[in-house]
Amino acid sequence: MEWQVQEFRDSQACVRVKHSENIYRSDRGCLEVEMDLIAGDANRSKGEVFVDLSQSPPAGVKSPINLLRHTLTAYVLAPRAAGGEWASPNGFQLFVKDVGDNAYYGQWKNCIPEQWIRLSAEPGRVAPPGGYADPAFDPSRIKIIGIKMGCGDQSRARFKGSIYIDDVDW
Repeated sequence: MEWQVQEFRDSQACVRVKHSENIYRSDRGCLEVEMDLIAGDANRSKGEVFVDLSQSPPAGVKSPINLLRHTLTAYVLAPRAAGGEWASPNGFQLFVKDVGDNAYYGQWKNCIPEQWIRLSAEPGRVAPPGGYADPAFDPSRIKIIGIKMGCGDQSRARFKGSIYIDDVDW
């Protein structure tokens, strides 16, 4: 799978993505995402990385995939500086998009620095607390899987550095 940074105007805090063997949760390597997260900035208060399964499917996987009644999981590790402010922590969300580009964002999970955080989502037509689902979203025809990092709502923090993603599974 080839991961990419999101280039939407309002989602540019992820600067670069690459494979890293320096830090990992299991096996021998993970995804390293270089961030430049700036609270309150119109372009850099959040960022996303994703894999387009229609262009880069894992071995043996045909796109689109059916995630109806399946749980999508991933693990994220962030350094202490990535946590944001105590009262308004930075955080993460898993997301998916269907073949019509309709989105589903899982529940927001606060950053816990220096710990592998388990993210999970069960894509469906109803958004979870703190999440989002487009009205026309179809969980049985997924083409994009991704992870979003964003600033807390009231944050004034900035984080420039890397986060790590490992064990993306469904």
